[in-house]
Amino acid sequence: CCFTIVATQSRAGLIALAVFGLVLLIRSGAGNRVKVMAGVAAAAALLIFTGPSGAWERLSGLKFATSTTQLRQADKEGSAAQRFEIWKVASTIALENPVVGVGLNAYKTEHMRVAARPDFDPMALGNRDPHSTYLSVLAELGLPGFVIFVALVVSIVRFVERVRREVLRV
Repeated sequence: CCFTIVATQSRAGLIALAVFGLVLLIRSGAGNRVKVMAGVAAAAALLIFTGPSGAWERLSGLKFATSTTQLRQADKEGSAAQRFEIWKVASTIALENPVVGVGLNAYKTEHMRVAARPDFDPMALGNRDPHSTYLSVLAELGLPGFVIFVALVVSIVRFVERVRREVLRV
């Protein structure tokens, strides 16, 4: 799992992995903290030495992701700037269709239409996916569908947390 994230050079995946390690460290009991720290350090060392160098170059580009004007410098492919532009299109679609959205599985067609407007950079043109589950649900199903989606996710997380606590009590 961790190596796959590094191998695919997913910046969001790497950030999530770091956050997971931090949460794991914080939530571990005082007696387990040294073991968890050693495990996280060993996993990090393994990833650093076995991961492709491109992953670390790509991750280092995050220093340019502090403002929208620097996004083009975040990576040589321009994917950060392109993703931001695609998110702007998705946000526009969601704002223009707040009640019922554009319909299930209709996002890509709507994106192609909206991205052609002069307000957006041509890099967003095409039959695109928003690369964000939240923006996709909001644009396709509107605010009511988004609320239901978030409620579903929250209910699952609460259920899992309840089961986790019950298992710890045993």
